[in-house]
Amino acid sequence: MDTVAVQGVPFDSEFVGESGDLLPLEAKDEPIPLPLTESTPNIETIPVMWNNQTQANKTRILDDEDREARWDQMRFMACADYGGHVIGYYDHSPGSMEQPTQTAYRKRNTPEWAEGCQGHAKALTDNAEWACDIDRYGTFDEKAQGTFMGTITYGYTGFNYFMDDGHATHRDKDYGMCYAEIYCTHQRALSVELGASKATAPVIYRSTVTEGKTPNLPSKYAKGLVLSYLEKAKERIGKQQCGLDPIPISGTACSMTVECVGDKPYLEKLVDTLLTIFKTDAKDLFKPYDKKDCTAHPPICNPDGKQCKFLPDICDYYKGVEMPSQYAVSVIDKAPPNSGETSPLLGNMKVTMTCAEKGSSNVFCSALSLLLRGLSVAPAVGGVFGAGSTMLRGSCT
Repeated sequence: MDTVAVQGVPFDSEFVGESGDLLPLEAKDEPIPLPLTESTPNIETIPVMWNNQTQANKTRILDDEDREARWDQMRFMACADYGGHVIGYYDHSPGSMEQPTQTAYRKRNTPEWAEGCQGHAKALTDNAEWACDIDRYGTFDEKAQGTFMGTITYGYTGFNYFMDDGHATHRDKDYGMCYAEIYCTHQRALSVELGASKATAPVIYRSTVTEGKTPNLPSKYAKGLVLSYLEKAKERIGKQQCGLDPIPISGTACSMTVECVGDKPYLEKLVDTLLTIFKTDAKDLFKPYDKKDCTAHPPICNPDGKQCKFLPDICDYYKGVEMPSQYAVSVIDKAPPNSGETSPLLGNMKVTMTCAEKGSSNVFCSALSLLLRGLSVAPAVGGVFGAGSTMLRGSCT
C-alpha cells in the first residue's frame, strides 16, 4: 500500500488508494559532463497554451504515440473550501474551467503544497501509479511563476513542475473554486545546485598607522568585498583561465582559485547566480570583520626623567569578511523523469579561497540553503538564465 506525505507526515486512511512505506522517486537521470565550449545547446520551443513545452532535439527520437503523450499536463491545486487540495491529470492541454481528466489526489484539511510532497500513491479515479518529489518552499508566490519546483510521475509518463500564478482552474463539487499553484508539463528545465563549505576563510586586510592617521584599507565593506572576489572569478572564466595559478588577494594572506568545466556561457551565468544572490538577499551569508588594536608608544624622556614626550599610539586596523572558503555551483538541463532523454551537465564551477587563517561554521552555508529553499531570489536568478524555469537548491559541503 502506498502513501503520500507532506512535510514527512503521511496522509491518513481517509486517502483513497493503497498505502505503505514512503519511497523516493526512482527515475533519476545522470548528468553528462560537457567540454568547455563557446556555444549553448540548441533547444526548440513549442508554444503550448500559456506555457512552453521544450525538448532537446538531439537527445532523443520520439515516436508518434509518444509525441501525443507529451501534450498531457498535471496541476497541483488549492481550493477555497474546507482546506481542500487536488492533484489533477489532463490528457491534453487543459482549457478554462475544465475538470481534470483523472484525479490523482483529492482531500480536505490537508497541509499547503508549500510544505512539500514526497512519496507515491495510486490515483483515485484510474488507479494509475504516481509519485511526487517537491521540496518545502516556504509559501506560494505568484511572482515566482515558472520557477522549476521538481518532478512528478503519473503512470508511464513523467513531468517537470513549475510554480503557477494562482488562477482559477475549475469548481470542485465539494471544495468550491480551485486555484493552480503548480503546473506540470514535459518542458525541460534548468536545475542549479549550489554548495557552500562549512570551512570558512577569514579574508582580512591589515594596516598599521599612528593614532589619528587614516589606515590603508579597502573602501568596500564586507558585501562589496565578496562581490569583488566573484567578479574576479567571472573575469577568469571569461578569459578561459580556469585552473591556472591562484589569484593573490592583495593586502591579505589569501588567494583564490577558480576551477570550471562546461559551456562558457553557462559558467559565466553560474558566477552571475552567486552575484545575484548576494545582491538580492545576502543576510547571514557572510560576517563582516572590523577590529582596531592600539599599543601605547613608550614616552621619550630626558635622562633625568623630568621632561617626557608622549607620542601617538600605534594602531593596527583590521577590516575584511569571513565567508565560506569554497562555493561549488553546477547547472543541469533537466529532462522530465521517464522521458528517456538525457540531463546533460551544462556547467560546473568551483571558487576556493585559501587563507593563512582558517575557520569553521555551518551558519553561512545553512543560511544559503534556507534562502534557496524559498522563492525570494528565484525570479532574479531565473532572469540570469533568461528563463523562469530554474530550480535552486543549496547544500553544506
